[in-house]
Amino acid sequence: MNELNYKELLRSKEEKRILTGRITGIEDEYYKLKNEKIPCAIVWYGDFKILIPVTHLGTIKKTKQVLRGMLGSEVDFIIMEIDESSNIGIASRTDAMKLRAEIELPKLKTNDNIKVRIIAVGIKHII
Repeated sequence: MNELNYKELLRSKEEKRILTGRITGIEDEYYKLKNEKIPCAIVWYGDFKILIPVTHLGTIKKTKQVLRGMLGSEVDFIIMEIDESSNIGIASRTDAMKLRAEIELPKLKTNDNIKVRIIAVGIKHII
């Protein structure tokens, strides 16, 4: 286990710090509270496997099809839970987007150029 990566993940959880990573896969993860499987985006952060449930991605549709469109995209996330023994973390992109909006939106003025990150392209929309 990489101690630096673990400390960054722990800091993200405790201090609500935003981390960034690339979505490299999709996995159905068993969700114990609802007794069902839920699609998750997989982001590797060093040797930690970070799962971002589709319910925490901040997309309108909550399907695997949306996740497939996001493969290879760089996303921001905040850690919600860490299991140090299995090197797995659960994260939320929604929380990271809310925090980013709170920090960045007040700085904007009329006619400012804004850089955006396109993470998925669909037939009728762009995320």
